[in-house]
Amino acid sequence: MKTLDQPCALRPPLDPVSAAFFWRSKAYMLLKVDVEEVWSNQFPGVEVNKLPGQSGHQGRPYLTSGGEEYLIVGQKSGTNTISLKVKFDAPDTTELQDKIKFKILPSSWAVDAYHASPTTTSIDWNTKIATVEYELNAFDAGLFEGYETEMSLLMYLDMNQNNQIDSPSDVVSNSKLSNGDDFHLKFVFSNNYLNAAILGALGGVYGGFNDWPDAANILNAFATGNVPSGAIDLNTTITISGDNPSHNNGVDFDNSGSGPSSIYVFDALSDMSERVLDSADVARHVRNVLDSNYDAIVSAFAQPGNENETFLVLSFPISSFDERIGFSVDGNLFRTFGTAKISGTVEAVVNKLTGSEGDVYQVDVVSVDANVTDLYDWDYNKGGDFDKPFALMQGGFDTIAPGGQIFKLRTRLDGHISDFLHFVNPTED
Repeated sequence: MKTLDQPCALRPPLDPVSAAFFWRSKAYMLLKVDVEEVWSNQFPGVEVNKLPGQSGHQGRPYLTSGGEEYLIVGQKSGTNTISLKVKFDAPDTTELQDKIKFKILPSSWAVDAYHASPTTTSIDWNTKIATVEYELNAFDAGLFEGYETEMSLLMYLDMNQNNQIDSPSDVVSNSKLSNGDDFHLKFVFSNNYLNAAILGALGGVYGGFNDWPDAANILNAFATGNVPSGAIDLNTTITISGDNPSHNNGVDFDNSGSGPSSIYVFDALSDMSERVLDSADVARHVRNVLDSNYDAIVSAFAQPGNENETFLVLSFPISSFDERIGFSVDGNLFRTFGTAKISGTVEAVVNKLTGSEGDVYQVDVVSVDANVTDLYDWDYNKGGDFDKPFALMQGGFDTIAPGGQIFKLRTRLDGHISDFLHFVNPTED
């Protein structure tokens, strides 16, 4: 038992340099250090694939169910490297400049100081923009065979300069933007790109065997970068603001958000055009156009000189009903278009049948002069079997291979619909 007059063993004091470093490191943790923006550096100098709010998904409906922002990033051309640009806010002090680092880890992993980091950081302190690069190595290659891998971007203070996160307290931002949004990253390396390309080629073959000729043809074109069979290839421009792609990739966009692509045109004599014109989905749409013009039909027969006519040839704009057409009945066209735009006119021979309870209007001859147009791209959040892999494949377009480019389709309709019969009914208000 010690007595008060016995000397006590005291911990030796910190030397001045260590003490200053200790107190500075604690102070750093209290400073405001934020990640403001993150964008893909897949195409150096282009900033259109960006967080927050500029990575695609116009309106971002997937966020309403508790989802979070994400960025699909493809590897840089000729490398095995993912490159990001990160704009951040931090005090511009000499002590801090060589201690701010970034690390990329799978979101499901805890901070692991023993994992060899494939992440490198270089910072331009004049702009406070970091270039953060993740190089795929043999250890991580298996992560990117599938389509579900989510990666986190961690900003940390490397106090002992070992390029590792030694403690969770070193992390000052874990995939969170300064506006409060959580986010993650989805990477496209040659591994998952190749898997998607194989899936696309097999899907094309499988579609051909299952009487989905148009879906197989277009899918094969997307997966290989070749022109679809039977199509005319015309140059076009795709814009993020005008065409609203699901993700801001699949085209070599410039900083204005526009880039070159193709519009594949199927003329009115093509097999694809005939299948679209003869589809139950187009026939249903035409019936809706006619019904939406019931009042116009009644008015036409009431015009002076038409009171005693038993039939009239009338033309109606498709826009009088809806310029969006959903293909749901025909499996081939559903897999080709999903939902597309249809613009043009419907011309119908309208017969007035007079009965005891009033006039009835019957159409048994109808023709369509229209274009069906669509942007062929894939939405990672759509939920179909092919949506995730092909949305990622778009992210690898041009830096990995020619497949994955998004393009436009235009199918020309000019002809009669066979075996058409419809009694025009007034639409309900």
